[in-house]
Amino acid sequence: MKNAKLTTLFLLLLSCSLGWAQNLREISGKVSDSSGPLEDVRISIKDKVDSKTFSSLDGSYTIKAQTGDILLFTYAGMKTVSIQIEDVTRFINPIMYPYVNQLDEVIVESSNRISANVMAQRYFERRNGIQSAYGFIDGDRTAGNILFLEQEDIMPVNLGLANLLQNRFPGVSTGILQNLASGVPVFLMRGASMTAAPQPAIFDVDGQVFTNFPNWLDIGNIKRIAIITSLSMTVKYGSLGSGGVVVINTFSGPPTPESHSKKYLGNSEFYEGDAVGMDVIQNNWPEYKKS
Repeated sequence: MKNAKLTTLFLLLLSCSLGWAQNLREISGKVSDSSGPLEDVRISIKDKVDSKTFSSLDGSYTIKAQTGDILLFTYAGMKTVSIQIEDVTRFINPIMYPYVNQLDEVIVESSNRISANVMAQRYFERRNGIQSAYGFIDGDRTAGNILFLEQEDIMPVNLGLANLLQNRFPGVSTGILQNLASGVPVFLMRGASMTAAPQPAIFDVDGQVFTNFPNWLDIGNIKRIAIITSLSMTVKYGSLGSGGVVVINTFSGPPTPESHSKKYLGNSEFYEGDAVGMDVIQNNWPEYKKS
């Protein structure tokens, strides 16, 4: 009797699992907008974090879902499309439209943004700014996170730049590897130890970009270092910056812009029709010239 109950329970569980497996099926299709197929559209199932995929170059995709699931199609700048899976759903070809945020009222106010020149002039006042090959970077106003190392944090006991950089920046996984071909160190960031082919970081030293490790740099001459790992910040450096950028300002580098002390704001700088006439000049001539 006991064996019969176990067998019945096993068959019941088996039938439930088979029913669920049969309900789980592949949903495919192509994602497009008004101009054609969309690549890299994120297709996910609502409330299921692990179920997601991305559309290919021609907009096609395939994802496993079951009846009742809600597919979400998301793309930057586009309205999110949500479609519920029915029992007959096999193909879904959504068309996405741009997201337009319509404002009821617009109030124009003066901006408190600081220009790059002003920020550069305040270089020594602002500890979270640095001069790069693409202008002055303000750590408070950038989209990505930037880590700074000041002059007083650079100990002269460090043996070199490689020793100085390693494990000095919290939250950033760094490592120094030795290039067997050249013998020059390679600086790795972004958890490079977990990547099969990590991309080494590049160095922006006083506005000059180096792909090789600047082992020649005297650490006693460094006044500020910034570590940039965010892709939104390294995009200016192209594919070379995909491994991160180390920006270094030295004391012997180009000086920061200085504000001009002399400003021409007086009315005396403009002609007001008060030039001396010829008759006044002739009256002031010496006697020998008047005759």
